[in-house]
Amino acid sequence: MTLKRPSPDSPLVSIVLPTHNGARYLQQSIDSCLGQTWGDIELILVDDGSTDTETVRIVDSQADPRVRIVRVEKNAGLPDALNAGFERAKGDLLTWTSDDNLFRPEAVGRMVAFLREENVDFVYASAAVIDEEGRVIGAMLPRSPEFLMIDNCIGACFLYTRRVYEKVGRFDPETRLAEDYDYWVRASKHFRMVFLNEDLYLYRRHPGALTSVHGQRRLDEMIEKVRRRHFSRAAILRAEGLRAFHRGEKGEARALLAGAMTRRPWWLGLLRPLAICVLPDWVVGVIVRWRRRIRR
Repeated sequence: MTLKRPSPDSPLVSIVLPTHNGARYLQQSIDSCLGQTWGDIELILVDDGSTDTETVRIVDSQADPRVRIVRVEKNAGLPDALNAGFERAKGDLLTWTSDDNLFRPEAVGRMVAFLREENVDFVYASAAVIDEEGRVIGAMLPRSPEFLMIDNCIGACFLYTRRVYEKVGRFDPETRLAEDYDYWVRASKHFRMVFLNEDLYLYRRHPGALTSVHGQRRLDEMIEKVRRRHFSRAAILRAEGLRAFHRGEKGEARALLAGAMTRRPWWLGLLRPLAICVLPDWVVGVIVRWRRRIRR
């Protein structure tokens, strides 16, 4: 892939970082962006109507010339804050991060290299999960984009080309709390999204996070709203059936796939998963080994 810049002085990578009263971890997040081994970046810091003086002070104290500050007078919410940032982005490659999360130093450089090597428009990577004090407590392991019918399987670490932004457009304020999920679904309809199996990000869980503040129930409601907006009920049942099968719950998988079939009885996409669920395990094993052999 040949990456061209809109103008000679444009940075290759634009990182948008929105914040609203996020002083506690904000400087750490900023430092993780500016400390990238890939130095050809701009950081667009969006102050989304912060009312605490410490957040404002941190934003105003940034002296690195790669930082550009955007102010939103009233708290508009994450989708609008992201839109305000990307409207001012100059880079050929785009990403965003939260004011409580951190990029690992090599994150941007590894994703830039991967986009070039694979000649794709969207890359996403794994992340470690950390607590309030920065201790690793788990891992965020994204899955294939086909699981977007179930939930947000892309994760929090990603990089995409300007072509994606120009095609997909703005984040939708009506999908607040699931604005990223909605955006990835829209992007997946036009672009190939490829997983880079490397831990390049630190995702923080703490009581002040958006999910914690608004509650899991509200988040689940928004995810379901996005799913119903983009996918048919039959497609969702098919995806959930396959997930149940991979968990070893063959009875549940059969029921879900049967439900999909009642809605789309002539859908060829149901034949293979239904056969897998109905056939004996030893037959499925033979078929899988045979398919692996012919692919070599």
